[in-house]
Amino acid sequence: MEMNTVALVHYHLRPGGVTSVLRACVTALRSAGVRTVVLTGEPVGEGEERWGPVECVPELAYGEAYSDHGVRRLSAVLYAAARNVLGTPPDLWHFHNPSLGKNELLWPVLQHWAERGRRMLLQIHDFPEDGRPENYRLLRTVSAEHSPECMGSVLYPVGGGVHYAVLTKRACKRLVDAGIPEERVHHLPNCTQLTGDTRVEPESPRERRTLLYPVRGIMRKNLGEFLLWSVLGGREEIRFAVSLAPIRPEERRVFEWWRDLTEGWGLPVAFETGISALRTASGVVTTSVKEGFGLAFVEGAAAGLPVLGRDLPEVTSDLRGEGMQLSGLYERLRVPLRWIELDMFRQELSVQMARMWRDYGRAFHSELVETALSEWIEDDRIDFGCLTREWQRRVIQRVIIRKDDAEEITPRILGRDWTVAGESIERDRQVVRERYSMDAYRARLTAVLDRIESTPEDGIEWLEGDALVDGFLDPTGFRPVLA
Repeated sequence: MEMNTVALVHYHLRPGGVTSVLRACVTALRSAGVRTVVLTGEPVGEGEERWGPVECVPELAYGEAYSDHGVRRLSAVLYAAARNVLGTPPDLWHFHNPSLGKNELLWPVLQHWAERGRRMLLQIHDFPEDGRPENYRLLRTVSAEHSPECMGSVLYPVGGGVHYAVLTKRACKRLVDAGIPEERVHHLPNCTQLTGDTRVEPESPRERRTLLYPVRGIMRKNLGEFLLWSVLGGREEIRFAVSLAPIRPEERRVFEWWRDLTEGWGLPVAFETGISALRTASGVVTTSVKEGFGLAFVEGAAAGLPVLGRDLPEVTSDLRGEGMQLSGLYERLRVPLRWIELDMFRQELSVQMARMWRDYGRAFHSELVETALSEWIEDDRIDFGCLTREWQRRVIQRVIIRKDDAEEITPRILGRDWTVAGESIERDRQVVRERYSMDAYRARLTAVLDRIESTPEDGIEWLEGDALVDGFLDPTGFRPVLA
């Protein structure tokens, strides 16, 4: 069977990381001669014809509650919508983030389709086992209602026509180690369509330079550290900007909290400037403590800009493996331990970690807190990215009031130590153009389709999500800003 038709499925097409990947998938498939249809839970705006055929399936939207009738209806509507556009059932169903539990109907549909042998590529951008206990609990509950014999475990189908795509080699290893055959797990890193050729030079050399954080400002983006950058900048000509606001109410509340503090402190930070601000930025900053892929690293390099900020070896190891240098990154931003009340912080950390471990059905003990602290603290300094938001606020306020205290933060960001050499910037840009371009992405994606087509179908089994939890639930990888 040739892969001539593909149905791509996601909850929405709002601006953001997953949507940009979905758009790249459509572009790559269509340029390879594959007919596509995109099925999404929300109506799309005007000017979306570049997607090709798009069908709104309201039952795919966030928040749909589980019911047997709802599962049957979503299954029927998805199948009919794809067939109506393509004229035939698709050769492959490509689901994006289906395991996040954003819609209680979707995962039971996939379980049912897996048992029927339909060919599916499940692309996991974010794991529910990775710091998303509310999503994990929801999936356990839905699985128990849909398949009582599963005893409430979150199950991943193994075998049949099911394959998986993930963004990093580390994520591939997690799935394989958990029990999914290696030939069914595909490394499919993101791409960028930015080339830097559309950059706009400032009209005046006196215009303030902008360091942009080109992301949606959700909690894992660690906005407190980005604001600390704006304090440590200490130069009138430097301006900072964050591209997009979160959508989820709980994320939005944290975003607004930081924005209100920024206004009160009078920091040179603009919010919700849009991704297009990358065209006039002088550099890209990323302070995120957790990423699925880390598109900011790639898009900053693609635009020919220095990429500065926090290193994330789980994702940057892949980028460096392809030849990027990313020489403007640090692994830790250390502040004096005496600036915080350690006993109080330890108690707060214990409460947060205990809640997380309990939510994942794991036993918690105080040694886990000490394991985390021993990793975060070194030479009487602690990593700013490992503090709670409230302690981050206190550190920022301290440096605003006592400007000389900034000298005690290491490494010295925005100083001459963080001037990225032009040849390093150009090298990273060339690597991105060669390894993370649309042409490279199309080659990778079509190779995945070829492998899916050539993999023989066998019996279906189920992998318990619990097999992944222990790999993710690492005290040294816990970050309070996510709680």
